[in-house]
Amino acid sequence: MVAIIVPTMNRSNFIRRLLYYYSNCLIDNTVYIADSSDDEFHIKVIKEAITDVSHNLNVVYAHYPNTNIEEAKRLILVGQVTEKYASFCGDDDFLVPSTLKKCAIFLDNNQDYSNCHGIGVCFQMKNDSLCGDIQVTSEYRLLGNESDDPHIRIYDYMSNYWPIWSVRRVDEFKQTLGVLINIPTESFREITMGCVPIIQGKTKLINELYVIRQIHSNRFQNPSPIMAFLLESWHTSYKEMYRIIANEIEIITSTNKSKLDTFVQQGFVNYYSGGIKSVLCKEENNSRRKVRTFIREHLPYIVHIYNKYFAKGLPLPKLRNRKSRYYIEFNEISEFLKKYNC
Repeated sequence: MVAIIVPTMNRSNFIRRLLYYYSNCLIDNTVYIADSSDDEFHIKVIKEAITDVSHNLNVVYAHYPNTNIEEAKRLILVGQVTEKYASFCGDDDFLVPSTLKKCAIFLDNNQDYSNCHGIGVCFQMKNDSLCGDIQVTSEYRLLGNESDDPHIRIYDYMSNYWPIWSVRRVDEFKQTLGVLINIPTESFREITMGCVPIIQGKTKLINELYVIRQIHSNRFQNPSPIMAFLLESWHTSYKEMYRIIANEIEIITSTNKSKLDTFVQQGFVNYYSGGIKSVLCKEENNSRRKVRTFIREHLPYIVHIYNKYFAKGLPLPKLRNRKSRYYIEFNEISEFLKKYNC
């Protein structure tokens, strides 16, 4: 069984929706809510939602005021979770329960792998609504990482960064979150949380729908790489991240500073320069987004032709095609969103 761990802060509307979804799925998984809310209204709404679904869903709630998300995750893992495997779930995302189980079975049978996930999809709703018809989808890039050499794995991961929201062994999860305590900058805590499992073992990407993430204007955002660089804690965070990575690699295999510098520093340069490039191109991306929105709203037949014959990735028509490998799981979430009373 895979524990579903949901960190949240002052977003009871998303938690309520997520709990109703999992209740409808009739899952055996336990949902652990690590709540950092400082607003009594949100705490009250979450507790009422837990009561509403208690006949169908096992929920463990813990309130951790004045804590960051990573620390709240660690506290609930250490204090509450009893399962062998766990995965984090954003309060505005949906994990597919059947794929969680397949990932756990894979890890059971492959001890040289530290984490496993499937295919990711992003979706948008009209006016950022929490319910209704999905307007557009795209692929959320999740990758495998199966080199036998942890130096190569960490270089590839940093050069092609994606957040680690995989199924992992709980004992390894606890250890990873424990080493983040001395990193003051959130963005460095996030990337280090991804680097540690990459070093500990290989990453398996299975061809099953794993996570569906809503894109909206209220998503949690780390400071841009440029602004983060100006923080007093930037260099301290980098040194602590490097130290943790070096220690983890030394546990797995022989290494030296020259080799670490080659793979870790260059990988980080690739990661950080990619982030800076995306910030510098933001205005261009915003302009393109406005053009796409206009075409989607006023020229829908062009969108239909493009999606049917030319689109790559996972546009909405492909996911709604009954022949799609991901149709059943995607349709369950799509239908839930249509019926959900938000």
